[in-house]
Amino acid sequence: MTMTNTSKTRARRAVGYVRISRDREDETSTDTQEESIRAHCADRGWTLVDVVVEPGRSAFKANRNSRPGFKRAMATINTGAADTFVVWKTDRVCRSYDDLNDLARELESKGAGLTSTTENFIDTADPLLGKFLLSVLGFIGELESRQKSDRATAWHDHRRRNGTAPAGPPVLGYRRALDAHGKPLPNTLVLDPDAPLVREAAERIDSGESVNSTVKWLNDAGVRISNPGLKTALQSPTMAGLVSVELLERRAGARVVGDGATLVEGDWEPLLDRELWERVGAILRDPRRRAGTVGNQLRHPLVPIIRCECGGRMRTQGDNRTYHARRYLCVERGCLNGITQGPVDEMVTAQVLDKLDDATWRKLRANGSAHGPDPAEVERKLANMWQMVLDGTIEPDEYAEAKARWNGEIAAATREPVDLPEVDSVRGSWDGFGPAERLLVFRRTIKSLVIVQATRRGRGVDLSRITLDMID
Repeated sequence: MTMTNTSKTRARRAVGYVRISRDREDETSTDTQEESIRAHCADRGWTLVDVVVEPGRSAFKANRNSRPGFKRAMATINTGAADTFVVWKTDRVCRSYDDLNDLARELESKGAGLTSTTENFIDTADPLLGKFLLSVLGFIGELESRQKSDRATAWHDHRRRNGTAPAGPPVLGYRRALDAHGKPLPNTLVLDPDAPLVREAAERIDSGESVNSTVKWLNDAGVRISNPGLKTALQSPTMAGLVSVELLERRAGARVVGDGATLVEGDWEPLLDRELWERVGAILRDPRRRAGTVGNQLRHPLVPIIRCECGGRMRTQGDNRTYHARRYLCVERGCLNGITQGPVDEMVTAQVLDKLDDATWRKLRANGSAHGPDPAEVERKLANMWQMVLDGTIEPDEYAEAKARWNGEIAAATREPVDLPEVDSVRGSWDGFGPAERLLVFRRTIKSLVIVQATRRGRGVDLSRITLDMID
């Protein structure tokens, strides 16, 4: 019995797809792959409609639909301009058996096939042999990919255990050593000219300066770094000439040394001594740090309590060219709600002190902390209200107002006992209170503090935008 390979005799319209994670001058280069695809199509008399080259894309880390080049090649299939998807090797397009089978089925549903130039037996246009061999090859490709991942993991584990300099871009204050030709040497770290500035930045934070002011100082000195970038860098054990044997944990977006981690000395010069590095790390990881802090000391005691009408938190910003007076600004993307801080603080303070006569103050101190609403119950109520918005029963503004009010109540309340300042008269002692003491009083007396959007423009602060609910 003779089997006819119709894939070689039937004229086709093909689209080629070339992908590589990192281009090299060897048999896997993008040029090599493209030449192979063009020769494959010419040998069979197929019309090559297009060749899409996608360098720098990993099939293991990025799925097919997240690759722009792949989507462009598939668009050629979807429009009917091509009926054959040609690759140099099947692992150029997929790295798992399931993904490869899904692609084959997707192409089949559009009347198209998948062909490999180096695996000549792979042609899903063949209804029997090509699909069978494709499934076998998919298993092999997935196994190979996992083996590569395991080898890479073992290599990085070996590097960490032996204190080898970390791979990847050097941390702030370091660079790679250079060879005789001025090229960076792998597995090396040396201090760069910015190292003294980075060390002073750590000392500033250790002495109580804020990350924001420290970053501004660094930028003015010519070191371009963001707030998250500085916090991530200063928490890296590389700064102290150390390597964590365990993979670093991710906290608040930064890789940090976890509790009980095993640290070994690295083979490079420390930028910070270990004691300073540990103190700075403890400051940056302190959960009490938030907008409006210097070191661990709160500067603006209403920041943890105040909320925007949209339900988002508000931070402080000011003392620059944009705002001559410090303002509260909503942190939510797209929300431009803001208000001058001074009049808000004055109004809230006046109403709180007006409520706290000596008898009321003694009662508050005796009763301990207030209890805010149950967060789970608030979530349930908000879900019900949102459904009412979808049903058209209430307006979205009503939902936003309720969300802001409840979020403010949760933020203002504490479920731990409040150790109020030990004074007989809060009114007489207020001027001597620091921000932390004022925050305790605000938490105990404010149910919610919400700033609504401005409805008009003009001079002065519209105090009617301040919605203040006090605890009874």
